[in-house]
Amino acid sequence: MTYKETLQKLGYNLQDCGSHWRTRAIYRNGKTNTSLIIYKDSGVWKDFGLDNQAKPFNALVKETLKTNDPKILSTYLINNETVHTKPQQERIEMEKIYPESYLEKLLPMKTFYEKRGISNKTQIKFKCGYAGGGKMHRRMVFPIYDLDNQIHGFSGRSVVDYDNVPKWKHMGRKTNWIYPHHLSHNTIEEKQEVILVESIGDCMALYEVGFENVLMLAGLDISAKMISYLNTFDLNRIIIATNNDNSKEVNTGALASIKIAAKLSTVFDLSLVRINPPVCNDFGEMLECDTGMLDNFKQWYERKDKWRMDDEQFQNYIIKQINKYEQLKKSSHCKKLIKILNGS
Repeated sequence: MTYKETLQKLGYNLQDCGSHWRTRAIYRNGKTNTSLIIYKDSGVWKDFGLDNQAKPFNALVKETLKTNDPKILSTYLINNETVHTKPQQERIEMEKIYPESYLEKLLPMKTFYEKRGISNKTQIKFKCGYAGGGKMHRRMVFPIYDLDNQIHGFSGRSVVDYDNVPKWKHMGRKTNWIYPHHLSHNTIEEKQEVILVESIGDCMALYEVGFENVLMLAGLDISAKMISYLNTFDLNRIIIATNNDNSKEVNTGALASIKIAAKLSTVFDLSLVRINPPVCNDFGEMLECDTGMLDNFKQWYERKDKWRMDDEQFQNYIIKQINKYEQLKKSSHCKKLIKILNGS
């Protein structure tokens, strides 16, 4: 019996992706049709929905059948199955956790964001304050909470706009951040929709006008941990809303949105993914320029399904963009996305 025959016997509906298959993780009753990857030559598999390491084929058989009985397994396992893995030295790194008392050192200065349309109520919700000294000196500082609601990082927005001063400064491992999950989780679950933005400023601007199903990327990429977190929801729509840098020679936000969509396509169905940049440069600017009737935000949200990753015309545009820009061409995820879009 071959790997393909065994998988089909187990009930897996396989999507042929060249060197590997994609399928739904039925062993855990997964709902995304592409979260499980299985390599044709070895049967080695990985579940992107759980962010697990690669495992041998027999482990998938055992997980699916929920048994270790050799008599049952013998009718499914491939004869003489061998898996070659390179031993790796395990490295354990403990992430630093900060006490809640650190927030007492922040000054309750609200004017910086009030001038940008962010209310006192929203600022209190995000627990931000002004740092009068230390590593975050002269910045509006936000505590970053982990999934156990402990502070495992800080993000600071400079209150001065000098060329030699970075706008944002971070403390902690950004790749572990799922922010602000402690505020957004229930709304994302209820709406079955998430909006992915670049910065905390974007998050607050959206919160200010009622869009609370938002998560921050803290830049122009999406981490494996964020993808795994998203996969815990039964989502109907993932909106990528990186900045609209159309005033620049190269729209970095637009290119980033394509790379993020490519990464998401390794786990989620294309029908779930949308690219919908802000009407202005970012959501903070949209809030500042709004007339008070929220016209900018209404216009933005009403076009949420305009650029769907499962739309053939938009797919052709994506392929052209990947072929046009070297930074997209070099991306392994973009290469895989082109194969998916071309049906190969």
